[in-house]
Amino acid sequence: MERLLFPYSTYTDPPGTLFPRKIRTGFIYTLNASEEMSKKLGHDRHFAANAMLLERIFGPSEILCSYDTYQFEDYSRYVAPRFDPLKKAERRAEVFPMDCENSFAMGARLIKERE
Repeated sequence: MERLLFPYSTYTDPPGTLFPRKIRTGFIYTLNASEEMSKKLGHDRHFAANAMLLERIFGPSEILCSYDTYQFEDYSRYVAPRFDPLKKAERRAEVFPMDCENSFAMGARLIKERE
């Protein structure tokens, strides 16, 4: 992130940008954690900080999170007793396709607003 932002940052008061125009950006986060666990761990604050940094340099930024993602093809091969493989597979079948659609829609929106 720092290498992305550094070339466009100015050391002025207030901080400015050398980027020649405003563009919309977005983050898509995939998390093995549930939404509740993610919030307990403070991920939402980290995501908001990343968006704020991009907004300062480039312009508006969006965040999309896909929670409780399927991490292993075969959970029996790993020491991961906190996860229920059946629930993970069910969520992957039911929710993940919607997350993918939302990601595609976000990308299409970012490109359309660029034109």
